[in-house]
Amino acid sequence: MSFEISWRRRDGKIVRLQRFRSTATETVVDDLARPDLDPARAWWQATLRGARPNPPPLRRELRILDVFSGAGGLALGAAMASESLGRLPRLLAAIDVDAGALRVHRRNLGTERLVNADARSLVHGAINGADEKFRFADEPRLVADELRRLTAPDLVIGGPPCEGHSNLNNRSRRDDTRNELLLTAVFLAVASGARAMILENVRHVQRDRRGTLKAADSALRQDGWWVRSVVLDAGRFGAPQTRERLFLVASRDDICERSFQAVINSLETQPMTVRDAIEDLLDADEGNVFDTPACPSEENRKRIDYLFDNELWNLPNEVRPACHRDGTSYTAVYGRLWWDRPSPTVTTGFGTPGRGRYIHPKKRRLITPHEAARLQTFPDWFDLLLDNSNTVSRKQLEKWIGDAVPPVLGFVITSALLGALQAAKNEP
Repeated sequence: MSFEISWRRRDGKIVRLQRFRSTATETVVDDLARPDLDPARAWWQATLRGARPNPPPLRRELRILDVFSGAGGLALGAAMASESLGRLPRLLAAIDVDAGALRVHRRNLGTERLVNADARSLVHGAINGADEKFRFADEPRLVADELRRLTAPDLVIGGPPCEGHSNLNNRSRRDDTRNELLLTAVFLAVASGARAMILENVRHVQRDRRGTLKAADSALRQDGWWVRSVVLDAGRFGAPQTRERLFLVASRDDICERSFQAVINSLETQPMTVRDAIEDLLDADEGNVFDTPACPSEENRKRIDYLFDNELWNLPNEVRPACHRDGTSYTAVYGRLWWDRPSPTVTTGFGTPGRGRYIHPKKRRLITPHEAARLQTFPDWFDLLLDNSNTVSRKQLEKWIGDAVPPVLGFVITSALLGALQAAKNEP
């Protein structure tokens, strides 16, 4: 196999060794993890608790453009992967309609240009075809001067809004105009002159009635790109959360297909549990919105008490509100997290028990934004509060955290792409 990875704990450090053929790179973090954890999970726990990876010497740049960027979860994972393979991540620009999220992006990733705009206004592109035989109607082109002046990126990443595909969207699911934002991201990648792209969405994008994913895949192949779609579950790679996401990966350069899958397989490890992720936050100081849980209504307070008084993790049907009874789609709502299991998918609704399993396993309260960020694999050194806690609202934090691509998934998919490119070129 062309790629191998291993972890070991020694002298108060955790070392991750990645080997491509005869070339090896080491990344080191301070060992802030529990002694009983295996080295792979200890690596991620130490990172979540604030240990910042010390990468190998960085050789050349990896220029990245982040579209539909949010606060930067996917970008953080991509940057960590780049550094682990000896490349210096350079965030050329981030594009999003949320100005606050862009400020978080720059604060943490040093992003050079913030583009606070609807991505659809920045590029012109169209796809023609039918029956899975699609092609670009003409060459996609940038229409925004601020993007035309950018250095061509090596990699375009992005997570177009996925509400149109969500199972919680009962009105227009699978046939929502927002589903076509994936094509906007593709147009931006092609028009910017990128050599590769990684675009993320929920796995249900595969069943979109508008055929967005098929159209993107076909048009890129017709244009000479290598294309692959892969569904990854964050829990398979050490995250304390089960969260499946689809990644559309494409490259203009040659790819070693075998190495692409080998990297993904090598990065698999047992998931952390909720306990692994947040046990050290049980007595966190509630001095700011980040470490303060949302205040539930009186009725929801009673439901939380009912779970703890009866040592339950699922709220019985008769105690639920009428709108959440007898349905299979909402069994997790008003649920209590299990201490020794991974969390289910964290969404923007983690501030209310009626939108998912967000009640703390040990405390009679909802999880805090800090705990939700940990479950999403945001490390403590990633600052979501900007200059001070008073500048950020709870609603903003819930959106930035719940909408994010878990950095661990960004790390895995970017490592796979970069590793496969390196293997194809037989580079050291």
